[in-house]
Order: sequence, then C-alpha cells, then structure tokens
Amino acid sequence: MGHQSACLATLAEGQTSTVATADLPSRDIVVLVVEDAGRLSNALRPVCDFIGVAVEVVGPQDDISALVRDLQPVSIVSQLDTQARDCCSVMHAAAAYDRGLPILIVAKDDEDGLLGVVDAVEDLFALTNVNKVRAMPGCGDLADFLLKACHRHGRLGLMPL
Repeated sequence: MGHQSACLATLAEGQTSTVATADLPSRDIVVLVVEDAGRLSNALRPVCDFIGVAVEVVGPQDDISALVRDLQPVSIVSQLDTQARDCCSVMHAAAAYDRGLPILIVAKDDEDGLLGVVDAVEDLFALTNVNKVRAMPGCGDLADFLLKACHRHGRLGLMPL
C-alpha cells in the first residue's frame, strides 16, 4: 500500500485525531471539486474532514460561476477535463471571482497534451495560483495545499504557515 493509500485508509477507518471538534472552524470553509466520478472528492474528503473544510462537488448542471460567487471557496480542485466541462471554464469562473484563488488541476496520464492549453488559459485570465499535477497528491501535499489556501483567506487558524 502506497503512502497516499495508507494515509487515506487510516483516516477513512475512523481513527480520531487529537484535535477536538470544538477547536475546528465552522463548516462554511469550502473547497469546490469539479469532477466526473468521485476520484478527487473521495481522496479529498478525509483530509478536508480532518482540517474542518467542507467539500462541495460541482455537478454537470451546476453554474460554476454562481457557486464560486455564492460559496466563496478557499480553493478549487478540478479534473483537467470532465464530460460536462473542461477546466478552462473553471479557470474562467475563478478569474472572475479572484485571480489568486488557489486552483489544483489534476490530469490523467493520457491528458499531458492538454496541460499546455491550461498554461495558455492561465496566462489569458492572469491567474496567479494554478497548480497542475499529473496525479492526485498524497495526504500531506493535499493538507499543505488546503491549509495554505485557508490561511490565504484568513479562514483557518489551526497552525501558522
């Protein structure tokens, strides 16, 4: 079992942390997840639950711009390409809200060619915090990304960054 799998299995098995629930912030801290089949949100949920961040999955019929505006997420995690929308529309919605919003774009092995398009769209919309990866990061990297995103918004005070 790899590091990511072991970490997620440990969190998923219900082992509790030493952080008391009362110490966690309210659940209005949101990460938007744009995906087709739960691949990203399933990996994110244990980490988000641990640090007190809600995961909101964007469905194919959801208006991403309205969700970003209404939920004011601390970050967006998106597949590079879904059946309902590509990450370019996600990046456009993020740019209209906050050009520095942390975005994590996860590609599949066969989508390497599309990463160049992401670079062009990132430049076009003057986005300043787009992170592109070829596989979903492990627990530690996900926690680091989310804690920095929360800290950037001044919405999480579990630890200094």
